[in-house]
Amino acid sequence: MARDPKNKRKYTSDQYDVKGSKKFKHIQPLEENVDASENNTQEGSNSSEEDENENYDVSHDEVVSHATNSIKQPAYTELRTIREASELYRSNSFKLSIDSLLPNVRPKESRIKYLDAFLRKLYTNLTSSRSRPPNHPLEAARELLNDGISVPFPHPQPSQHSAWKVSFETPSDITLVGSWATKTIVKSSGPTPWTIDIAVEMPSTIFQEKDFLDYRFFYKRAYYLAVLAATLSADKELHADIYIDTQLSDIRLPSLLVIPRNESPDSDTSKANAQIRIFPVLSQLNAISLRHLSPNHCNVRVNVMNNEELEITSKSPVSGTPNYNANILECISSRERLVRTYELSKEVPSFRDALSLLRVWANQRGYSPGPKEKGCIVGFERRGFFWTAIFHFLINGEEDFGQKTYYKSQRKVGKGLSSYQLFRAALDFLARHDFASEPIFIKDGSKFSPDKYETVRPVFIDFCSVNILAGVPLTSLDSLRHDARNTLDLLNSTDGSKLDTFDNLLLSNKRHLMNRFDVIISVDSKKVSLQKSGVELLDHGSHTAYALSMISSILRQALGDRVLAITIISPTCEPRPLSQQFISTSKLKIQIGLILDHRNAFRLVDHGPPASEEPSEEARAFRELWGTNLSFVDSRMAVLLKVWSGNQKILMNELKYRRKYHIVLPNAQPGFRNALTAFENLVRHLKGLEDDIPLAILNVSPASCDLRYTSTFTPIPYPPQNATSVAFSTRYLPAMDLVLQFERSVRWPDDLLAIQKMKLAFFEQLSEALMKRIPDLWANVVISPRHKYSDTLITESQAYLEIITPEGWAFAIRIWHDREATLLSRVLDTKKSLVAIKPQHINHTSAIEVYRSYLVRYVHAPRHHRAVASLAHQFSAFSGTVRLVSRWLASHWILPQISHETIELICAFVFVGERQRQTVSDEHLLGVPTTKELGFFRVLAFLKNWSWESGLFVAVYDNEADNGAGSTENGNNQPNISFSGKGVWTISTSVDREGRVWTSDRPDALSARRIKMLASASIDYVLEHEFNDFVPRTLFLHPTDDYDVLIRLKDEVLCRTHQSLEKLPEGYRKERRYKNLLTSSPEDDEPLRVGFDPVLLYYNDLQRVFEGTIAFFYDPLGGGIIGGVWDPSLRSRRPFRVLADYSSKPSGPSGNEKKEKRKDEVELNTASVLAEIERLGEGLVSAIEVLR
Repeated sequence: MARDPKNKRKYTSDQYDVKGSKKFKHIQPLEENVDASENNTQEGSNSSEEDENENYDVSHDEVVSHATNSIKQPAYTELRTIREASELYRSNSFKLSIDSLLPNVRPKESRIKYLDAFLRKLYTNLTSSRSRPPNHPLEAARELLNDGISVPFPHPQPSQHSAWKVSFETPSDITLVGSWATKTIVKSSGPTPWTIDIAVEMPSTIFQEKDFLDYRFFYKRAYYLAVLAATLSADKELHADIYIDTQLSDIRLPSLLVIPRNESPDSDTSKANAQIRIFPVLSQLNAISLRHLSPNHCNVRVNVMNNEELEITSKSPVSGTPNYNANILECISSRERLVRTYELSKEVPSFRDALSLLRVWANQRGYSPGPKEKGCIVGFERRGFFWTAIFHFLINGEEDFGQKTYYKSQRKVGKGLSSYQLFRAALDFLARHDFASEPIFIKDGSKFSPDKYETVRPVFIDFCSVNILAGVPLTSLDSLRHDARNTLDLLNSTDGSKLDTFDNLLLSNKRHLMNRFDVIISVDSKKVSLQKSGVELLDHGSHTAYALSMISSILRQALGDRVLAITIISPTCEPRPLSQQFISTSKLKIQIGLILDHRNAFRLVDHGPPASEEPSEEARAFRELWGTNLSFVDSRMAVLLKVWSGNQKILMNELKYRRKYHIVLPNAQPGFRNALTAFENLVRHLKGLEDDIPLAILNVSPASCDLRYTSTFTPIPYPPQNATSVAFSTRYLPAMDLVLQFERSVRWPDDLLAIQKMKLAFFEQLSEALMKRIPDLWANVVISPRHKYSDTLITESQAYLEIITPEGWAFAIRIWHDREATLLSRVLDTKKSLVAIKPQHINHTSAIEVYRSYLVRYVHAPRHHRAVASLAHQFSAFSGTVRLVSRWLASHWILPQISHETIELICAFVFVGERQRQTVSDEHLLGVPTTKELGFFRVLAFLKNWSWESGLFVAVYDNEADNGAGSTENGNNQPNISFSGKGVWTISTSVDREGRVWTSDRPDALSARRIKMLASASIDYVLEHEFNDFVPRTLFLHPTDDYDVLIRLKDEVLCRTHQSLEKLPEGYRKERRYKNLLTSSPEDDEPLRVGFDPVLLYYNDLQRVFEGTIAFFYDPLGGGIIGGVWDPSLRSRRPFRVLADYSSKPSGPSGNEKKEKRKDEVELNTASVLAEIERLGEGLVSAIEVLR
């Protein structure tokens, strides 16, 4: 239907100097009669294509015959629209959704007028540029550098011995080009402004015939661009910010980005939300001969270009430079593309709408630059004309070069198709065409014969002889083909009336990695080391572009049909200031997404070509790809992957082999090294906060088993951005404890309560400073109240700073102030003093508990950490021994009953002994274990034979100085505090003569006896089966027959099930099967649960509430059952007494005592206790099983 031309502001190619007779400054609104004639042309085109494309029941003559009726009959175009809505779109709502979408993705007509004055002013500035005489490129660059303009020379820079010169002359022509000029621009993803392209034609007089060689054209173009930047930046009336814009795919073709500011007195350009991109181009009548720009022609000479900047590491035979040549041709094609696109829009009325739909579809899937954090699929950073060229090819057809059978013929589509039909035709072409094997030549376009492209892929030649897809990896085109197929399947199989069809097609953002790929690999392109070939590196233009091309090629060959698509996504490069010469790639993270083919992804064998004495080209390529990993099966080369177990390992080890053989990537150091590196980086950042905090940081001491090589499992990071990809119950992240010490200062308050408030203030300052200094770092101030002695909350250090680094490491930082010991000693001093003033907010009993906590946390813990870390370095088997013993204790539900420091001391005894006094049998000191297995068995033998009533001395601190992190201000005047408790073990050291620091509260007598019995049973099993049928896993299997009560926990609340020795529960496995799919549960927005294990907290509550009634045992490393043992003394009847510390009930008569009345006796009320246990565990407990 014809559109009403009134109050519309239209532009055609005439005002953009398409015909060559008008200049840029003559931009003016199109007259109404021109728009009306355009609409008439559209209707005529529709009528002319009617018979070619579709047969309709109602003809045009029948519609006209009813024109004289009193009731106005529907027009032919209206009837066609109704028919399309019911048959083609399948529903009116789907068509209406598309019709309402198009105006919203295009710039508003009301905002375009704000750009008129600015564009005219910009044109005046560009045409008034002063010429500059020829000069040496480096000397000319130094002159511009004095004005703050850095010439964006490509890499490598021009040589000092260059004989050619650069110059500048006023542009010969300025043209508005691109999608803005053709009115096919659409809104990009995110808050990206509209981009207006302006082609500035460089005069032919500044170029020479051989400028196509050795980057000379790109050097001159870069200098020309820098002079334009200097001209525009010198005009203070322009009111615009000017940047240099460069993309990874075409780093040799930078452009100027002009962003208007809202400071102009005569126009409000900021309302247009637009930016202008200026790029120099060549005229079609230039000095460079096109015959030198064929794809098989080599225009870079390695011996001339090779200097220290290139770092070429390998030599290769001279080959063509198709990407290099295509970049030069790209600078000649902008005007021709504008004319051809304008002509196509006149011939095909629905072309603009169809192109808009295709671009919206591509933008939503990452085939255009988007937000910085989302990036763009590699190769499509500046491929806007690719989507236009698809319609040129579909409508105008393919060049056959006189050999119709040479290439697969492509049937042309009709010019009268609707926008939706053209859109579907484009999707069908993308879904069916194989760019890796089928080159494309648009009709009447290529100036080079097809044999010039035999070694080039992909090939898509437009009417300017430009390979539009030069530099685009085949993996990106495979991803495009996969997305097009999925879209067509959606349109063909889904009812169009459903709203989600339209949403999935054009509205939903498909850039999210977690919802798109099965496997995601992150690569730092800066650290990728490649065997650099001179010609290939110079052809791609940069190390990054070459690395991306090699990674794409190797992965595509190696994975083959194991994957449906390999998508490499690079971040969007931000515009840089005019003073910055090179693009910054220091933090360039490349994301590689894999969509697996479930039929072939986990195949064990990859078969290659037959092996022969004279290998074919295919066999040589296969051998080069796989190297020494080849085997021979039935006279055929094959890659055997049977050595890998598990489906995921097959694929990942194949990726690792490709990485090691072809691409040298930095290996992540296994074990504890990554955690120590994270700790060192955090300490460096903390000590760099001198200007943000009032006191300098004197020391940061680690106090965590994760940082001294003895934690049961090697620490692994948990990136916060991945938290929502797993079930909320599995977001547990252990924190590594640190002790921070400031320099001494008189500004610290001399009061316990004030000191704690001062620490909170320091935590707040540290958190704010760290989050400003390190992007994506999380820092929270946490206060953990105690269960007992609530009056000590205001005086004990219960607050700490919780930090989660961007890599996913968690730390808990506490501040140590040595003045606290002196203030606590005043409270504990029993002597009366007239000088000392005791604080009123803490009593003597609470002060004892606070002082014990102070000594353990700030004195003994850092000193113990240093000693154990030293042992781990001294004895290679020590770390593994501690980890095996910890795992053994956990598997037998004893680990919560013994501190990790106690385990380390017992294991240290096996390695260092007592030295000073021999009270243990010499059979345990026969020699230092050299393997962790031997150390583990020796610890078990020691626990079996140890008489823990006599205590133990471990000489672990012999080489540790008494001063340092553990020293206090008052030295020998420390109060004599006894670490008394229910613990029965005594393990003394040179700094803990009493031997109760780590064992004062645990293990109790029951746990100590159980450890002894379990060790005895384990050793007996080893001795019995050490020569026959020994199964190591049997040592870690725990029987449950001896427990009185079993509390079974729900699988969904277990946050460490992955650490369990048992098979993962079925519910747990289903919940985490697809890690890239987000659930819709409200817990998805919860952050990581640092140190939060709800089951362990529940276990601690049970221990505290029912102490003396029932003893509990639990495996915190993935256990799903809590075992309980009743106190046997409470199971028998006893006299009633007031305030008993257990739940009781009157005992009933039994046996011969039925006739006796003994109302004063009570017995344990087990039913009440179990009911209370179930109530406390509401949401955690699935069932309680009573065994006896």
